[in-house]
Amino acid sequence: MSTLRLALRFARRDVRGGLKGFRLLVACLALGVAAIAAAGSLRAAFETALSEQSRTLIGGDLAFAQPAQPPTPEQVALLSSVGAVTAGIEMRGMASLDNNRDRTLVEVKGVDAAYPLVGQVDLSPAQPLAEALALRDGHWGAVADPNLLTRLGLAPGDRLHLGDAELEVRAILVREPDRIANAMGFGPA
Repeated sequence: MSTLRLALRFARRDVRGGLKGFRLLVACLALGVAAIAAAGSLRAAFETALSEQSRTLIGGDLAFAQPAQPPTPEQVALLSSVGAVTAGIEMRGMASLDNNRDRTLVEVKGVDAAYPLVGQVDLSPAQPLAEALALRDGHWGAVADPNLLTRLGLAPGDRLHLGDAELEVRAILVREPDRIANAMGFGPA
């Protein structure tokens, strides 16, 4: 009972000082409640997006990676027995214009005809991915992130060097379904 009396005594002294402190308390409580509600809403939106788009975010049901070596025929057979399989390769390289000027480190992804298994690749100008990557007039095609094109001053129709290969940029990569799975890379994509 003495604790209650002490609390009431402190409350009475605080109220005598005016409502300034009370307003501050109410403002802090409102800010705290708003922060908790915002965090809960963000968490719920994130969980909903993950549950509804998880297959698209990784490009399928399962992503299997082996650094520095292709999958063995046994591994491909095992994965194929479960469902559709697509194969790709990712690496880093130096992209440049003629005479090695304006070089930049890039991440390169090579894909097969089955890519993507889930979702779709959006290009600008709109065209099928296979058409954009096809061999034409002795040059393989490439699609590039807008940041890379800006960095090197390129546009669709221009050519760039990737190692010893000369590629023709045929489209801008607008959306790639499994890009978030590879978001921890560095440099322009």
